Amino acid sequence: KLSTYAFCRDRMLDSMCLLSICKQLFAEKVALRKEAMKAVLEWDIDSSDRSRSQVIITKSNLCRFHNE
Repeated sequence: KLSTYAFCRDRMLDSMCLLSICKQLFAEKVALRKEAMKAVLEWDIDSSDRSRSQVIITKSNLCRFHNE
């Protein structure tokens, strides 16, 4: 029974480590998305003389990138 307990404990620790890694990666993805959207909005404001179609294309590409 001790070997079964150790095996289950190790698997649980592995699962907890994987969960922790997934949470960190998700947090980084969210932070990168916020940073990218902020950059797009700043670029939109800074380049008001450029055509709106360029901004729309940039935003749609950005959204597609984040959904992949």
